[in-house]
Amino acid sequence: MLYGSTVVVIITLVMLLIVLYNFLNCDFLKINKEWIRDRLFDLNLPVVKYRRLRGDMIEVFKIIHNIYDATVSPHLPFNTRAYTRGNS
Repeated sequence: MLYGSTVVVIITLVMLLIVLYNFLNCDFLKINKEWIRDRLFDLNLPVVKYRRLRGDMIEVFKIIHNIYDATVSPHLPFNTRAYTRGNS
């Protein structure tokens, strides 16, 4: 059996959750993607896709050149064949 103060606490928590849900779904928090693209262009900054790709390439470079500790960096298998194409 629930006591009166417990019911009040539950109702208060539910009301707070409803207010939080409505706040997070309001329009001023939704950012227009076109606005972001225009802003990045105006500031001469690359898009996120390019920055992630560049970051991945930098990490692979660091792993290949043993900049990271070998015990914590992943092992990347290399092609041990002397040829890469059919040309001789």
